[in-house]
Amino acid sequence: MLKNFAIIGPKKKIASFVRAYLRSKDALRPLGRLVAITITDGEEFISNYPCYKHWEEMLKHHVIDSVFNLETNPEFIFTLRKKLPPNIQLSEYSPSYSFISLHLMKTVYQKKAAKKENFLSQILENTPFATIIFNAKGEVIYWNKACEILTGIPRKMVIGKSDVGLAFYDEPRSLLGQNILKYDHKELKKLYKANDVSLNFSSIPNGVTVSGFWDLRGKIKGFYQIIAVKLIQKEKVVGSLEIIQNISNIYQLRSQVQEYEEILEVLLNSLPYPLIYTLNSGRLVYVNKAGKKLFQKKLKKQGYTIFDLLNTSKKEAVSPEILLSGEEKKVLNLTLQNEEWEITILCLSDKGYLWLFRNLTEAESKQKLDLVLSLAGAISHELSQPLTAVVNAAELLANTPPNNLERIKKHQRIILKEGEKLFQIYSKLRNIDNIKLTSYLGDTQILDIHQGSEDLFQQISSSTKGEESDT
Repeated sequence: MLKNFAIIGPKKKIASFVRAYLRSKDALRPLGRLVAITITDGEEFISNYPCYKHWEEMLKHHVIDSVFNLETNPEFIFTLRKKLPPNIQLSEYSPSYSFISLHLMKTVYQKKAAKKENFLSQILENTPFATIIFNAKGEVIYWNKACEILTGIPRKMVIGKSDVGLAFYDEPRSLLGQNILKYDHKELKKLYKANDVSLNFSSIPNGVTVSGFWDLRGKIKGFYQIIAVKLIQKEKVVGSLEIIQNISNIYQLRSQVQEYEEILEVLLNSLPYPLIYTLNSGRLVYVNKAGKKLFQKKLKKQGYTIFDLLNTSKKEAVSPEILLSGEEKKVLNLTLQNEEWEITILCLSDKGYLWLFRNLTEAESKQKLDLVLSLAGAISHELSQPLTAVVNAAELLANTPPNNLERIKKHQRIILKEGEKLFQIYSKLRNIDNIKLTSYLGDTQILDIHQGSEDLFQQISSSTKGEESDT
């Protein structure tokens, strides 16, 4: 501490020094207070500080503890050293500037360190996660705002204390940040797994992470992830940091995602046709139930890629190059297990490919069956009324007395009329020239025999013959 000091030297050096002093006045305040100036070269110098032409005169008017000499004239320096009172400290050109520079560096470093410490403190204070810092003895030295909100306990009640377990539990208990100062990782794992085997325990550099359901006191019990790390300075443990994050929402979301995945799995396995999902390389990721049934043998033997499923040892039906075309959709026709299949390949960009399989042979058989069923429905619908009328008239005719000629003729006319209708329906069935379906009893579709294109029976017959020739 220099208390009151003065500077001596030529005008230019004095001006430079004063400017530097004024710019860093607050930082240089511990050096002392500038009270007077002596100009050695006789130049005029205007300043807020008292200026003199002779240093002896300056000493008469001020109480000075030290003098900074910026004059380099050897004769002047000799005289100053000889006549300056011994109670006044003399700092000459080089030492004075070095001292000021070192002091400025120290002050700037202290300001930066304080600013950095304040910045880090603001981060810890405003983080949404409850954060506690313990010293090497396990005593709380920091308890942030989020920790106050979580526990309802203000920091002033826990700072400097080590028995803070009741803030979280219904009984006295050490926190993870305190336990990490006492035990190694193996002992910690054994300790926490003994209380709850469902907890997930993992090691991180200088610390551990424990997550799962924590049976904390009251309303704060739930799913948490707690991280505790040792604070090490110069290879010495000086304390620990504990961060408590509520992950109940994450667990709930994870549960919902799992539920949706199960629903999706059921839906995909309920599809009547095979569906396969692969990566861009063709590696299998998912095969639904129908796909597993179709490729059951190959999946047991190899099934590493889609190409292993589709190709045989004798013939490469599909090559990996097909996935390099860049097309969003591609359709292939292949023979698998002696049946014709249509395969639709959908590109999912960088996510991979979706392969949809449709059995053309099965589809053709179903189409024929649907055609026969629609014909049966049409015959049933068209013949039901006239046949009923004929049967009823015949029964009534059989029960009519022989002498009742009028009634006999009436039933004969009915049989004749409905018989003609039956013949007309038969003629329409024989002369169908196109297949057109119409609604009947809700969702049922039957053949509309009133609009036809070639003989339906002939069409079914020729289709059956064509199938026999293919086989």
